[in-house]
Amino acid sequence: MTLDPYDAIAAAWDELQPLEDPDGFALLLCELIAHYVPTAFDRREAEGSGARPLLVDLGCGSGRLLEALAKRNLDLIGVDRSAAMLAKARERMSGLVSAPLLLEQDLTELDLFGTANIALCLLDTVNHLCEPGALEAFFERLGLFVRPGGCLLFDRVTEEHFTGLADGSPWFDLGEDHALIWMVDYDFDAGRSRADLTWFRRLPESPYFRRSRALIEECVIADERLEQLCRHAGFTEVAVLDGELLEDAAARPPAADWPPARCGLRRILHVWRRDEAVRKENCDASDLG
Repeated sequence: MTLDPYDAIAAAWDELQPLEDPDGFALLLCELIAHYVPTAFDRREAEGSGARPLLVDLGCGSGRLLEALAKRNLDLIGVDRSAAMLAKARERMSGLVSAPLLLEQDLTELDLFGTANIALCLLDTVNHLCEPGALEAFFERLGLFVRPGGCLLFDRVTEEHFTGLADGSPWFDLGEDHALIWMVDYDFDAGRSRADLTWFRRLPESPYFRRSRALIEECVIADERLEQLCRHAGFTEVAVLDGELLEDAAARPPAADWPPARCGLRRILHVWRRDEAVRKENCDASDLG
């Protein structure tokens, strides 16, 4: 089995991807869902225990967002293919009264025990699905495991994001107990980014450092392709928003006041609703074909 690149940097992940206000972030996500897809919070249709909506965090990593969402009266599942990331998440949430269920799965082979009311997939996780057929498989699985009336909320980064990082210069983060060297190369023809991360971290009570390295690939997803995947999986697009507002807690307006996404943005946030009528249209079209 090939080592997941995130296994190599799991120990440093919280420092590499700081989430300064996880509680505020979780609150904003819930506000967005309640505003754009209120049926996802309909307790009469709740799939979780105790009439709570069931939310699945796809690519949950070390569980910082899950930990914050656990305070919002939700039943939770975290899915990640990195065993090391899940180990950190499990340790983080060991003291919770109702800890989320954590599943080690590849997102293209998602297999839940039933349907969820809400699915989140953030921090450009979908851009990592670069292999042929991976993105199609992922959204097809979501069509099976998000219940009608449920919400899929995810973000993606654009070519502007990748070209802004890939200027040929390494990015450094140097501290007393760590050092990070981050190089990004972007292939314009293929629409594909390759990040080379080297991380040095001081061993406890030691003058020595442990070196970890990860190679992470991401790809650009065209708007037209995403629209086709949305319909094919049985979803209706409800909103396309400026995802950069997720990154700045001080700049976040109320959900109802979010501006729409514009061309040239580095990060775009998508809100989709699972629509059984769209699924039926697809099935009827297939039968006719």
